[in-house]
Order: sequence, then structure tokens, then C-alpha cells
Amino acid sequence: MISVIIPNLHSPLIGAVIAALRRQTARAAISEIIIVGQDRHRQIRPDAPDVLFIATPHRLQQGAARNLGVQYARGTYLLFLDADCIPQPDLVAKMLAAHQQGYPVVGGAVVLADLPHGVYGMPRYWMQCDNALAFAHALSHAPAGLRQSLATHAFSIQRETFIGLGGFREEDGEDHDLSYRMRQAGIPMYFTPHACVAHHHSRRTARAVWAHLRDFGHTNAKLWGWHPQLGRNPQRLRRYVPAIIALALPLALRDILLLVLHAPHLWAYPKLWAGMVWGKWAWYIGVAERLRYTTPRPPVPTRYAPPSLAQPEPPA
Repeated sequence: MISVIIPNLHSPLIGAVIAALRRQTARAAISEIIIVGQDRHRQIRPDAPDVLFIATPHRLQQGAARNLGVQYARGTYLLFLDADCIPQPDLVAKMLAAHQQGYPVVGGAVVLADLPHGVYGMPRYWMQCDNALAFAHALSHAPAGLRQSLATHAFSIQRETFIGLGGFREEDGEDHDLSYRMRQAGIPMYFTPHACVAHHHSRRTARAVWAHLRDFGHTNAKLWGWHPQLGRNPQRLRRYVPAIIALALPLALRDILLLVLHAPHLWAYPKLWAGMVWGKWAWYIGVAERLRYTTPRPPVPTRYAPPSLAQPEPPA
């Protein structure tokens, strides 16, 4: 019924992700677990009957890896997970329950509390700050409902809907790009806070969070050029780059204040607000850098080909 597809680039947690999928309360509904990429830690057993590992000779963008996995998928629904996101035992059941309510696209939540502790708690602190900002509207305390955009850390979509959209773009920003295309097509995107993952990423320092959110800013500015209907013209915004850089910190303070005011689920985490301001500051710097140094261009056409009725032969 549901095919799980995971892009993997040497994640040390992929074994834990596979184990969590095997413990799902709706395990019988999982048609297959398809992992695409590379595994230097050798956590994926090549002889596992429930896992298809498609090893690639070189690194693929996540969108390309997901598209390749779809070629081998047989399920009615495609569940995309990240290789550092450990699903809670009822994630698949909750995703399917939302689909059965009539939603073709369902996004899951991130749990803030389920993270490892470090020395004086600091690694955990920065991991939580990054998650709280990157997934502010997709935390487990956020209300359920329709969304304008969904991330692909835990993302389930009707197979026919995915094929009709032409798959993911095969460059950075593929998840937000897909959301924008779904919005244009009038496809409802439903968020359920009951389908949760623990996002155990590797960003455990202030510098790592800065770099991550700065990259987010780069990607967002690129997507504005791809989707002019968003009303943010990069060529016009370029003239404001000096002002964006000068006002990046005040703008970040304003944004986090507004976010907290409109997201009561963040009131329980006041210690994270300073770190979130730090990350949002980096986001503005990333936006300014992209606007200043990069000429807007259309997206690279996707190389995605809808799967045929005959499934390709599994890799040797």
C-alpha cells in the first residue's frame, strides 16, 4: 500500500531508521523500503528481504535520489523520509489515516524533545534551535490543517499525484519547489502533528546552524526566481541588498517575535528563541548573498521519467 523511499548519503542513523520502520504498528501496510545513495557505514544489509538498496556510484541530489526510488516503488502512496529522521512507531498508521480522510498529500511533524544530550546540553540546544526554526510550522505541537508548503522529512503523497506533477526538481530546494507547484495546481497539502519523526541531524554548534540557515536563505532566493507568482522579484530585490545586510539582525528579531506570537506551541521553548534569531539572521545574510552574486535563472528541467507499468530490475 505504501512505499517508503529514503535518500541516503552515509547517514550513521540509517540503521536506526530501518529498525524504526520495522517496528511500525502498520508494518503490514509497507510494501517496501527503498534506500537510494551510499552507505559507507555498512548499516544496510544487502540481503535484507524487506529493503531494496539502490547504491549509486556518485552522490545524487536528494530530489534525484527520490525520483530514482520511485522508479522501483509499487505502493499506492509514496512516503519520503530523510535518513536522519527516526519515525515514531505509529507514523505510517497516522499518515495512512490522513490519506483515508481524502488528502492526497500529507506532511508529518518533528518532535523537539527527542534529541540526544551533550556536554552541558549545548549540542542538543543547537539541534533544537535548528529544528524549531527550519520546521517552525511542522512541530509536533503545531495544529493540524492545510498548509501552503510541506517539507519532505516525513512526506507522503499519492503515487498518481506525484507522477502527474513530474516528480522532484533535481537540485536544492526540491521540496519547497514541489509545494509551490502543488499550490499552483490546487492540490491540498495536509499537515498532521500526530505522525512524528525525531530529526537527529548533525548541526550541533552555532556555526553549523548559521551555515545551514544561510544555505536556506540562498535556496529561498533562488526559488523566488523560479516562481514569480510568489511576488518576490529577485532582480528588483537586488537593489535592497545593502539594506537587507544592514537590517538583517533587526529583521530576524522581528520575524521570530511574530513567529512566536502566532505559534503558541513555541511558547514552551523560550530558551530557543535566541538561537532561532541567530539562525534567522543567517537566513537574511544568505538571501542577500544570493541576490547580490547570482543572476536569476529558470530551474533546470527535471530528468524525471514516470515509471512504466513494468518495474525495472533491482540492482545487483
